[in-house]
Amino acid sequence: MSLVNKKEVKKFLGYDKDTHDGLIDDTIVQVEDFIENDKFNGTAFDEASSYESKTEKYDGDGTSKLLLDRVPARVITSIYMNSDTPRVYNDSDDLVSSDNIILDIKMGIVILDGLTFTKGVQNIAITYTAGWTVTDAPDRLKQAIIRYVVADVLEAIGGINLVEGQDFFYKPKKLRDQADKYIEQLVVYR
Repeated sequence: MSLVNKKEVKKFLGYDKDTHDGLIDDTIVQVEDFIENDKFNGTAFDEASSYESKTEKYDGDGTSKLLLDRVPARVITSIYMNSDTPRVYNDSDDLVSSDNIILDIKMGIVILDGLTFTKGVQNIAITYTAGWTVTDAPDRLKQAIIRYVVADVLEAIGGINLVEGQDFFYKPKKLRDQADKYIEQLVVYR
């Protein structure tokens, strides 16, 4: 299930005909895939009722803070630290107690309270859930998706910059610039 639907896109356009419904549906899928992979480093936000669980490896640097790859980070399931080679994680590794973990959800920052991430290469394994669902995705994200979709649809149907029956001009570049501004407010650039 997508974060936005055809009805929302058509409402933004002020367009109620069914002529381009297939194009709009296909473009929504393509735009959400682009945003998910290009802007949010693969965070899933198309699941209707669950978040994506990932286990990722990080380099420990001896500090108490670590920046996760995916935002928003919802819940940390486990953090294992291992300084041995090969880096295979199992129950005998040091498991960080949840009492020592502070998580900044929006920024994706993990802070160890009173501990540090052991120095090493790919020696930290963190399992956590990340992403948005249809019910909790920020409105700015939905608006960004709609603007990208509208820009792509307008270009696909011949570079049309005027919606039938309206005097307002929709410039695809302007729409993409607005969408990028919305996304910048949600993304932590790494």
